Amino acid sequence: GEPDFVKLFDYGLVKAFAPGVSQNPSQTRVVVGTPRFMAPERLNSPWLADPRVDIYSVGALAYYLLTAQLPPLVTVGDASEGEQPGVETLDLPPAVVDFGGILSVCMSVEPASRPSNMTSLLRELDSLTKKFPWTVGDSELWWSQHEEKLLKLVRAKRNQLPVDGDKLWRRAGK
Repeated sequence: GEPDFVKLFDYGLVKAFAPGVSQNPSQTRVVVGTPRFMAPERLNSPWLADPRVDIYSVGALAYYLLTAQLPPLVTVGDASEGEQPGVETLDLPPAVVDFGGILSVCMSVEPASRPSNMTSLLRELDSLTKKFPWTVGDSELWWSQHEEKLLKLVRAKRNQLPVDGDKLWRRAGK
């Protein structure tokens, strides 16, 4: 397998169809999804949806994957109060701190502060990979130093995971 490769599937927008119910699960006036992973304007003004709502969701998902904490539930009113979700200040390597800065921009309460589309976001992420390259050798070294510790952590948290911890942790060839 390919080292450090993750496949992410989105099963979040599943809709049961019934007679007399709209067959369009993605109408802009319909709010469907998980609120903590939804842009604030999607909750308050679903008709204002544009690509930046997806940018917010990508940032929220990455926030969750990086911090193992649900993103904050934010509404448009929070913007006027100056509240802003973001990656917590943790003792992280520089690459992760820079990545956290990108996430904070993605999760901006104000849509105009987010990248305007996925192409812009990908450019920012690409510049980060050029600044902090990661090779197969880097990956193998990191896993050799951390795999046992992570296995212990997953097993210790087994009862708190939404799926069986042993099934969750499967590395190629392990």
